[in-house]
Amino acid sequence: MGIDMKLAKREERVLLRVIEQDNRRVKAHHSSEIDGNFMDSSEESLGAEDISDQPGPSSNITQSPLEENINVQIELITGIAQKVIEDFISQKSLNLLKKLNIDISFLNISPDLWDRDDSYLKSQEIFQNLRVVNDTAERGIKLMQDFNGLLAVDEEQKQFLLQCVEDQRKQYSDCKKATLKRKFD
Repeated sequence: MGIDMKLAKREERVLLRVIEQDNRRVKAHHSSEIDGNFMDSSEESLGAEDISDQPGPSSNITQSPLEENINVQIELITGIAQKVIEDFISQKSLNLLKKLNIDISFLNISPDLWDRDDSYLKSQEIFQNLRVVNDTAERGIKLMQDFNGLLAVDEEQKQFLLQCVEDQRKQYSDCKKATLKRKFD
């Protein structure tokens, strides 16, 4: 999964949380209005009608999970339609684009026109060519594969090189600046 997809998914989760919080707040406000209206109407009728005939919170029909999912999707779509590009791109996203020397001029035009914009196409190509490395072990394997024949041809030299790297890792357990600046013991 590319970096842009990870960022998009993360921003989508944040957006969904915000929308859920707004929906809860609106529903809580709406249900308190319904409760207030129910109490007002029942006080006015005081015995003229059976209270069980009155609509109220106890007579609410619960929605099935499918209906709730559809409602959430509808709310999400309407919420997204009202958003602008600034709602989807954080300062961290812009910093990443700047670090990769990507021209961000395409952000100033409509997303419908992006597929014809040179700066967008170039940035898309850059992101598609990025390789994601999952963990330290994969980096070590990749490093060893890349430089297997470049640094040392003889097997003894390779073993010596690996021992040097292992000793270095023991001496500097992390890659923090303070650790690397530390003088040899």
